Amino acid sequence: MTVGDDVRLTVWLDDLDPMRDLADPVPPARLSDPAVARWTGLLAGAWDILVERHRPLAEALAAGVSSLVPLPVGEGWGTRSASSGDAFGAIMCSLPPTR
Repeated sequence: MTVGDDVRLTVWLDDLDPMRDLADPVPPARLSDPAVARWTGLLAGAWDILVERHRPLAEALAAGVSSLVPLPVGEGWGTRSASSGDAFGAIMCSLPPTR
C-alpha cells in the first residue's frame, strides 16, 4: 500500500507470512478486497494527519516502516497493537472498533 502525496508511505500489508504474529506461527489469512480497502483508507487518513501535524516524524517513519500486519481483535480487548525488535520495520495492529 502507498499513501500520501507530499510525504509518501509504502508498506506491505502482510496477511501471509507465517511468522507475522508474536507467538506461534499462524496460517495465511488472505484479506478480502473490502478489508484491504478499509486498511488502506484508515492508513491514508492517519498518514495525512501525521504528515500535517508531525512532518519530521512522518518522514522518519516513511524511511523505517516497511510492513503493516493486521491482527485480530483479542478477547476482552478493543484493539491490539505491537512491534518487536525481531521484526524491525513491522507494525502489528487490529482495526479500530466500529461504532
